[in-house]
Amino acid sequence: QGVIISSLKDALIHHEAAIRPWLFQNTTELGSGKFEYLHRALVSNGLFVFVPKNVEVSGYIAATYEVTGERTASFPHTLVVAQDHARVQILDSYLTASDAQGSYVSASAHVHVDQGARVERTAIQNTNISTNLFQLDSGFVSRDAEFQSTAINLGGKKARYENQVSIEGSGSNAKMYALTVADGKQEFDQRTFQTHTAPNTFSDLLYKNALMDQARTVFSGL
Repeated sequence: QGVIISSLKDALIHHEAAIRPWLFQNTTELGSGKFEYLHRALVSNGLFVFVPKNVEVSGYIAATYEVTGERTASFPHTLVVAQDHARVQILDSYLTASDAQGSYVSASAHVHVDQGARVERTAIQNTNISTNLFQLDSGFVSRDAEFQSTAINLGGKKARYENQVSIEGSGSNAKMYALTVADGKQEFDQRTFQTHTAPNTFSDLLYKNALMDQARTVFSGL
């Protein structure tokens, strides 16, 4: 039915016409721009999902990004394009293979939801306690479309999660959810930005943080 589920590297070779109009077309507006451009400079692979008009993908499309080794840097990228009236669910997991010291992850996801489409994306971050992580996500929601973004943050030493959604078409609907559980000396910094650029649009945000020990969380939203 024309659905493309591919690694980013293979998509650039075999589906260039489908991926080029969307790849790296937007950047974060929440303060971590230099880390976004570091990500773009060093990204080597990721997930590309393209769902044509009126096609519904059953079940979840799941990708696991796993860091291995000590002092390793990882730059995974997820790009999702759902054309008019398409349906798709995405599950991204960010993990580390061991408790090796000094890992760094700079992840980014861009989700484009065209007219009347429905997209759900869930991101689970459970890296080891030695990992520093940036997760920079963006969603773009067209007329009468629906987008739900859910983030579950469990691991990492210090993690910054930025999620911005542009609600661009009348009748569109965006939901942004997150659950963070922090213990020890973990630090989580969460930033959100909902931009309504059309009338009759709706967005909903719910972030829950549970802290134990000396853990810290920050939330700032607009």
